[in-house]
Amino acid sequence: MPYFSYRAFSNQGERFSGYRLAETPKMLARDLLKEDLYLVSCRRSFFKKLFKTPKEKEFQDFLRHMATLLKAGFSLGESLESYEGSSSFESIIFSLLRDIKQGKSFPHAFQNHFSLKDPLISSFMTVAEKKGILSQGFEHIILYLKEKNDLKSKIMNSLGYPVFLFVLVLLLISFLLTEVVPQLDTFLRSGGSELPLQSQLLLSFSNQIGSWIKLFSGAVFFLFPVVFLVSYFSEKGALFIGKKCLKIPLIGSLLHKREQLLFLKNIYLLLEAGVLLPEAMELSCSGNSAYFKNAINQVYQDVIKGHCFSEALALGKCLDSRSLRFIKAGELSGNMSSLLIDLTAMLKDEIDQKMSRLLSLLEPASMVLVGGLLLWIVSAFFVPLYEHLNEVDF
Repeated sequence: MPYFSYRAFSNQGERFSGYRLAETPKMLARDLLKEDLYLVSCRRSFFKKLFKTPKEKEFQDFLRHMATLLKAGFSLGESLESYEGSSSFESIIFSLLRDIKQGKSFPHAFQNHFSLKDPLISSFMTVAEKKGILSQGFEHIILYLKEKNDLKSKIMNSLGYPVFLFVLVLLLISFLLTEVVPQLDTFLRSGGSELPLQSQLLLSFSNQIGSWIKLFSGAVFFLFPVVFLVSYFSEKGALFIGKKCLKIPLIGSLLHKREQLLFLKNIYLLLEAGVLLPEAMELSCSGNSAYFKNAINQVYQDVIKGHCFSEALALGKCLDSRSLRFIKAGELSGNMSSLLIDLTAMLKDEIDQKMSRLLSLLEPASMVLVGGLLLWIVSAFFVPLYEHLNEVDF
């Protein structure tokens, strides 16, 4: 569903503007008319302007504020009115308060005004409103966002520095091969020195490395936009890319564990919030790849046909054998929640171990590669250069 930036007026002549999710401009106008707003103009926006939307940290602060005040016994309207945030948040809260006073559903207004694309958040709010426990709904959203961000930041923090250092050293070596080595070759040849075999090999390699760098840079700058566009606009393309990513050596197994952890953690949170299993399966793939979502969708269809949850997961080959045993034990004992907690904790430990092993492989491999190339450069050109300078009479 696309975003639309819009401008509208109320019956009192007040001007409103913002971003909304809608299928078409006509549906946007119809949604605004339900709120007594009349659409003046709109345009489709693929990327919302950052300064028009609340930041994630501010959004989480707002959730904590609402959970705390609702638990303390304040009404929904009082909790909203007491929050003080940025100008973008003030306009959103004003719209929420107006919708509540008009008798509209809070989860629908919450999703609409915050432009939430994650169905799990909307589901938490809908179930919490039906049960009259909005404070727990906000707490479930806080826990969900925390788990999601912690996993993402853990992977980025663990791999970010080694990858950055490796790329930086490779750029330095590329500079030596493309800029310094040819100059040294010219200097040595001008003195009539004959280059040894390893120097000639390194020179030939440096002549080729320039074209390789251009080819690699062109491929990277071309492939990244193509992969993004294909995965964003083509369902088959997203499935193909997701499947291939899971087959990348070393990283593929880590990505698959991450997919399992996200799915099982979301299932647990939804079941704890009171969502039934079939609906929880439909909503639990938020954050997963298109390939994994497609596999879970097949599992959902099998459950609807009458298969139990563990059998459907086994047919879909979404989880490993140990996870399937835990799920089956939870079905037989009727204590699925506690087993899911233990299973997600074990998957977290496995991800940490796999990342540690991956880093333990990357660090020595990068050191051997970089050290070997530097040793080759020094022995091939700097040693002959030192010998040539010793022969020169000053």
